[in-house]
Amino acid sequence: MKRISFFSWSLMLAVLVLGLVMAGCSEDEEDAFDKTLILGSWSNKTIKTEGDTKVTIEVVYSFYANGTASQRVLVTMSYGTFIEDYVMEDVTNHYTYIYNKNSTVTFTNQKNETWAYEVSVSGNKMRLGNQEDGYWDLTKKL
Repeated sequence: MKRISFFSWSLMLAVLVLGLVMAGCSEDEEDAFDKTLILGSWSNKTIKTEGDTKVTIEVVYSFYANGTASQRVLVTMSYGTFIEDYVMEDVTNHYTYIYNKNSTVTFTNQKNETWAYEVSVSGNKMRLGNQEDGYWDLTKKL
């Protein structure tokens, strides 16, 4: 029987360890992308006016470094000088997310439902969405 040298043993051990390390990475970890580009809060505000009535819809997406995100939808109404910024709806949804190398964000909600949105960032502007749900043109909040 032939003896295996120390170098051969070391090489086999290194290959085995490398294989185990690579097998330990999930597909999500391999696809994960540097999320610093999207961190922070991004908003879109739409104002609709009809006569003395003004309805403001603000949507704010916030991305956090710990892989969580939120979406807040705030709808307010004003009527002339009688009613100012009456809150009609104020809802915040919470998600986890993965920012992927293919410029998409995969969201998972609290019911474990997932979906992906395309994302592009240029300076303080972000476009987020997909063909099915539509797109948000967002501005980074300071």
